Amino acid sequence: MLRVIGFGDNVVDRYLDLGQMFPGGNAVNFAALARKYGFESAYLGVVGDDAEGDLLKEALQEENVDISRLQTVGKKTAFTDVALEEGERVFKDSDLSIYKELTLAKDDLEYIGEYDLLHTSVYSETNHHLPTIRKKVKHLSFDFSDKWDQDIMEEVAPFVDFAFLSGSDKTDEEVEERLKDLTAHGVEVAAITRGAEGAILFDGKSFYRQGIVPVDVVDTLGAGDAFLTMFLVNYLMSSEVAYAMKLAAEAAAASCTHYGAFGHGVPFA
Repeated sequence: MLRVIGFGDNVVDRYLDLGQMFPGGNAVNFAALARKYGFESAYLGVVGDDAEGDLLKEALQEENVDISRLQTVGKKTAFTDVALEEGERVFKDSDLSIYKELTLAKDDLEYIGEYDLLHTSVYSETNHHLPTIRKKVKHLSFDFSDKWDQDIMEEVAPFVDFAFLSGSDKTDEEVEERLKDLTAHGVEVAAITRGAEGAILFDGKSFYRQGIVPVDVVDTLGAGDAFLTMFLVNYLMSSEVAYAMKLAAEAAAASCTHYGAFGHGVPFA
């Protein structure tokens, strides 16, 4: 059975309109959703010794994600304040400074090496770890989010097998050119999600396009993470791009029908 690990960012998303906060973050969502989809998963990151850190720990434990290597430090857990405007997320405030406290000891590297796939992201402050991690894992996935900077791509892509970006504001030409750039720099499979326009993927030979699955949207937060998670686990199990993209689109749509990436919301003052 495929075993995967999320490495890097976690966050508590504070929904101002609801008065609730939800555990999240790209690497955390990947680990939690992979477990929901039936795969063994773990999460390695850093949280603070506060109520928000406790929420993240408890939510992941309830989802049966292995957090045995999770680090706790005397700082505030990362948070973002989120307002919802017609179902779309709008970020108002955040503090992600705790990410700089994440360390990677020899034991952590050995632990990471037990997993088939590691996923991390551009906001995780983990780029400098990638050359070392690359030697330990069979597959490495990276979410660039909306960071299209050429220097970031050139720094990260040589160590990455799977790359994901957000590009709802980009033209078809811009999307295809970036996908070609990523594979030219060593990425095996690269995909760009484009909101209502669906997703485009390139494997170095062919382009694949996947439309969205229409649903009554409640909240789009976490939809991209659901897409990449479902795609990765199914592609690695089947090597069928079109099949994995179809399931990924269905997972993204399902994610839009509830608040938070994987639930576990609690009130906050």
